[in-house]
Amino acid sequence: MDSEKQYAVVIKKIKNGVYKPIEIVNGILEDTSFICVNGKKYHSFGSYERKLVTFILEESKLKMLYQIEDENILKEKFLNDIKNYYILNKNNEIYFLYKGNELELINSDEIANHFIQTFINNDSNLFTPKNLYNELKNNVFMQDDAIKKIVVAVSTHLFDSHEKSKGNIIIDGMKGSGKEEIIKVLKNNLPMDVFVEDLSNENFSFDLLFLSLANDNENHENAMLILDNADKLLLSSDRDVAQDSLNVIKDLMNGIDYKISASQGLINYPTNNLFIVIMGDFSKRGLCGINQYASGVPDKLSELSCYNIKLNPVSREMLKLKLCHPETGILTHYIDLIKSFCFDFNIDDDFIEEIINISLTTGEDLDKVVKYALENAMFELFTSEEYHSSLNIGTRTLKNNHDYELK
Repeated sequence: MDSEKQYAVVIKKIKNGVYKPIEIVNGILEDTSFICVNGKKYHSFGSYERKLVTFILEESKLKMLYQIEDENILKEKFLNDIKNYYILNKNNEIYFLYKGNELELINSDEIANHFIQTFINNDSNLFTPKNLYNELKNNVFMQDDAIKKIVVAVSTHLFDSHEKSKGNIIIDGMKGSGKEEIIKVLKNNLPMDVFVEDLSNENFSFDLLFLSLANDNENHENAMLILDNADKLLLSSDRDVAQDSLNVIKDLMNGIDYKISASQGLINYPTNNLFIVIMGDFSKRGLCGINQYASGVPDKLSELSCYNIKLNPVSREMLKLKLCHPETGILTHYIDLIKSFCFDFNIDDDFIEEIINISLTTGEDLDKVVKYALENAMFELFTSEEYHSSLNIGTRTLKNNHDYELK
């Protein structure tokens, strides 16, 4: 990845093996030395000098962490928080001593999580891995392994300035398994630009996508690019389309500049810091010709990602959670909405089971099924001049949305 200005914490030895943070400096880490913008050089923690540097973070990632753009305010906030720790070198093992209400000794591999939980997680609007995990758990059901991989991949991309490989995720799952919910959570909760492109759209073009990004004059450092329905191109029956798409996506995952021929000449759009997410349903499908099939994520792409995720198939229990989850369920939302107008809302158990049956057999979207069933009843509730106190619906309402009971 290209060099980017970094922040580092200068620590000073106060006694044998004990250091305290004293200053935040800007510069670039080169091998084991940190070169400040003013030319001053510090060695990284582990040498025996009196002043060293530790906690080295890229500027963009620290800004994302604190959601602060002003450099002076950011450095002051970071220093005030990090001063709550002493750094200890005990027999070449590094520990951190937190000076909270009670002294707490923290291993070096636990310090990042402790720092975020202690000083960042107090504000629920700021991004933390825990907040992302909770949002995914409340919206994406029965996909625990996938959720953990997504949280690790995103957090590594944001906070690990020494990450060796480019962040890429591949998510393979059938319709209804949670892909739409994953996209929604990522768009609403990440401290970075998130661009979502539907590759099944007949008007989609990689050239138009990157020309648009190049012309908006915004810095999309560490942005996420989600290529949804990528299977439509990668497993296309048109082999030229499939091969061309494979080549482009492979280059994006490798961080190779995208070249655009424009009126002003050739444009090289940098993709080295783009976090690429490939989504689709890569299940078996027929191609032109007898016994010609395509299936699975192409090996040339899967080998470029450490996070190849296969979503669990849609199940009855998964759909029931989507409908009835106490915080984010589709029916829970409508029940709360109707009750906010002082109406009781009664739903037959058979109604829920029948919606699940419809979705499993037809693949129809749950939200669309529920909206159709409630459309006329809610209109009458909200506009009728007659007094009503309750709404009752059952399986009959799914067949005819005029068939409901108001009391």
